[in-house]
Amino acid sequence: MTTMPFTEQYRPLQARNHTWEFIPGDSAIKSWSRELSQMAKTAEPGDWDAAGHGVILEIEDPQEALPIAESIANLAGLAFHHFSADVMMDAEGDLRACAMKRQPSLIFLERGSWQDGTESSCDQKNGPSIAPEDLLKFRKSLETILLEIVVQKPLVVLTDAKSFSDLNHNFRRLKLFDRRIKVNQLPIINMARCFVQELGMDVVDISMVEHPERLGHLLVNEYPDRRRRELCQVALIRKARREKRNIRFGDLVQYVAHGTVEEDNGYSDDECLRRTAIHEAGHAVISHLDSEDLVAPEYCSISRRTNCFGTIVPSFASLQIRRDDPSFNDIAHKIRFLIAGRVAEDMFLGAGISSAYGATSDLETATSLARKMFSEWGYSANQPAANLAIFQSNESDRRKWVVEEKVRKYLAEQYEVTQKILSKNTPYLQRIIDSLLKNTVLFAEDIHRIYEGLDCPKRAA
Repeated sequence: MTTMPFTEQYRPLQARNHTWEFIPGDSAIKSWSRELSQMAKTAEPGDWDAAGHGVILEIEDPQEALPIAESIANLAGLAFHHFSADVMMDAEGDLRACAMKRQPSLIFLERGSWQDGTESSCDQKNGPSIAPEDLLKFRKSLETILLEIVVQKPLVVLTDAKSFSDLNHNFRRLKLFDRRIKVNQLPIINMARCFVQELGMDVVDISMVEHPERLGHLLVNEYPDRRRRELCQVALIRKARREKRNIRFGDLVQYVAHGTVEEDNGYSDDECLRRTAIHEAGHAVISHLDSEDLVAPEYCSISRRTNCFGTIVPSFASLQIRRDDPSFNDIAHKIRFLIAGRVAEDMFLGAGISSAYGATSDLETATSLARKMFSEWGYSANQPAANLAIFQSNESDRRKWVVEEKVRKYLAEQYEVTQKILSKNTPYLQRIIDSLLKNTVLFAEDIHRIYEGLDCPKRAA
């Protein structure tokens, strides 16, 4: 991929959806689209049962469903008819008219309350509230269209849902939607390349394309759905226009840290800034040197915003962030990372001068993780078989007390481990503090340069 110098040419703020291009060619959904293409060329109407007349697209993100459905129709050479959830109840006549045509077609019905109508199984944001009797009437009409008309035509009626179980049991009982196709999340590198392609190669810096795995993991963790990615893309394109420069990876990291809100930095006096720098530097050192693969955090800042004095963003390339199934060691690292800010403050300032509530959120998360280790995940450090009984409901008061004592002891032990790592790496910690006070913001490359410029041990402890 080749990036281009910044140009003044017009670019729509709304990025075009390129998901279909980056879905692997051997995926189930692309295999089905090729099957439809062949059916449209050679098959008789009665042969379309093989492709499926009623198909459920199982996809997590509803905003990806429509562009994928359009791409399938275009690739297969099918006429495309789209019925949005908010007009479905009033579109029975149009739906029947589409079904009566003999032209090979794909009819896409957006997910919504028509599928079932119960709050537990359908997305109520798709369309207005509908009376139960109207839902029943529409479903009966749709059943008739599918049973009596569609099965005799070169037609596919496609709908999307998180799961086939979201569809009303009558549809399933009558075998009206009898084919399910799962659309998985894009592979990590494909997601990164799709995001950059949607932004436009002419507006991105080389830093946005040189490490696609790093970008992909960031997107999976922070922008897993289409709506949030598009809002971020709009903000990035605005930034490129406003500052007359190309988009950098650091711009995206800053949006992860602070959101896309346009906000002035708040005021902090020198004492507060130094305490914040100590706090964030503690997080940064543990994020880096306590990680399994020694990866520095993506971002560290002492810019004051509405809800925080400073911010740290761990590396999305780190193994301990990327793992879908974390180990107890991964959880322990996360706990040490969470409490490191408080530990650093205690070391440099003394417990009485440390921020009273600055670490509250971190300590709450660390406590929650430790509690789950002992109460839900069967953890026991020294005796692996001693804590295998899980009591998630109707837990006795004594059991709760026992777990609480274990949590307190465990957090105290992790505090000591964290303190030892920070003490062993005090020169590194001090350099990060000084750099934050001078520059306010540090990116991963800055932190690596600081580390490489010191005679630091290559392992934390």
